[in-house]
Amino acid sequence: MSCPRTAGDKLQLLTQLIRCETTVRPCLNRILSAVVPRHVAIKERETAAAPFKALADELDLFLGRHFSKFLAAALEMSYMCGFVVFVIRRHRLQEKEGSFKETPIPVILPIGAFTWAVRPVVGTASGSRRKRRCPQHALYYYDVTPSHPAVRAEDLHVYSHADPGPTAELLPSPLDGLLADYAQLRNFEALARRIDDWNSTKHITTSEKVDAPRDQTTDGISLLDDQVGRPRRRPAIRVPAGQPQQNRPAAQ
Repeated sequence: MSCPRTAGDKLQLLTQLIRCETTVRPCLNRILSAVVPRHVAIKERETAAAPFKALADELDLFLGRHFSKFLAAALEMSYMCGFVVFVIRRHRLQEKEGSFKETPIPVILPIGAFTWAVRPVVGTASGSRRKRRCPQHALYYYDVTPSHPAVRAEDLHVYSHADPGPTAELLPSPLDGLLADYAQLRNFEALARRIDDWNSTKHITTSEKVDAPRDQTTDGISLLDDQVGRPRRRPAIRVPAGQPQQNRPAAQ
């Protein structure tokens, strides 16, 4: 693959770099192993002055596993995109027989379900959309556009990992410095595979050979010219003064 020219090409190349490249992925796995637990312990309290208490077993089991996966996906997205984007969804959990409770949980948008660009903050617009996209003191923000039909831009929560700045890059990413080298490396690997395929396949070559006549006289050389089909410079013949011309001349 050459250097990406469209948003889809760059998104595919970024995904392959962060998830499949044999030097980048192990580094990310070490960070995930050191930071993200298998189960996130969560406690709750009714008021700020009240003590914390443990959740119900079923709720604690679900939320602990969910937030573990959420943190892993958020870390991957932060290094890949420079920000984390998620929406709030409600999950129904059964409390008692016949009764359910809806619990709001954050859900990471999958890679490929959105595009983004860096925009300048203009004016002093307020509201939920303004607050979710960037802090109040920011000069630039990540403008994320979802492609899921059931997700609106106003529903997105965007948290910056790398501060956005003015750039002409398509889908700006903290990995842009590695992306160009990775694209060239993939081109070299594809070229090497094509060379190996060509060398491992049988090829037939043909050539035409014209036998030189044994007669090296002027008549024999003329016959060779007729066979080859192109004029040939005839050798000059040097005859000593006072001697008749011989049948086997010497070439100069």
